[in-house]
Amino acid sequence: MNETTLGKARQLAERLFRNTREGKIQWRKAFATNAVDANLASYIVQLVEWQEDEYDAPTYTILIKDLLGDVVDRVGEEMLLEVQPTVEGFQNYAALMAELYRIARRSATGADKAIDSLLKELDE
Repeated sequence: MNETTLGKARQLAERLFRNTREGKIQWRKAFATNAVDANLASYIVQLVEWQEDEYDAPTYTILIKDLLGDVVDRVGEEMLLEVQPTVEGFQNYAALMAELYRIARRSATGADKAIDSLLKELDE
């Protein structure tokens, strides 16, 4: 991977993380149970959790698809092994992409809204 492509991959992962953390991206459950997606800039961005078997640690991939669902490009954590994220608190992109997937999935499923509703109900 050349430096320009590597830099764009890093920027994409980090900007997706920051915007997701700030609630600026509307993630939804994807057809596959291990993925969430969002429409951004006339593309579909999909976050996918891959796990070979139950004993392996999951890996995370960002897929960029056109509106027909064809994959245009992908960014996998394995592509970013040699560099460190600029986002504070992360030593590597595997951890950043795992957290990105976790918060995007919570957003897509409405987990925080569900917990807030339960807490409110239990408080009354």
